[in-house]
Amino acid sequence: MCLIFVAWRVYHKFIFELIFLAAVKLLLLCDLFTKRKTELSHEERHEIIRYAKSRLPIFMSQLHRFLQGVKSTFSSMSPSQRQEVATYLVPEVSSKYT
Repeated sequence: MCLIFVAWRVYHKFIFELIFLAAVKLLLLCDLFTKRKTELSHEERHEIIRYAKSRLPIFMSQLHRFLQGVKSTFSSMSPSQRQEVATYLVPEVSSKYT
């Protein structure tokens, strides 16, 4: 197994865990906001929404940088290395989402 592939496996699992954790936290925040919005004043609700909107460009920038890094990594791989990564990722992804 090539070193790039091993590094990619560790890296992609870490990144997917972070993405999953962020998604769960966002869902919990949305659920909490929905359940408690009657307890908040109009101004407090709008302050929360403004804060979330202010963070969205930062998140999108980080996501864009991550995707550029993935693209760069895959572009620098040989076809056999890409095939090796794909052989690992396809069963891994399909087993988690079926």
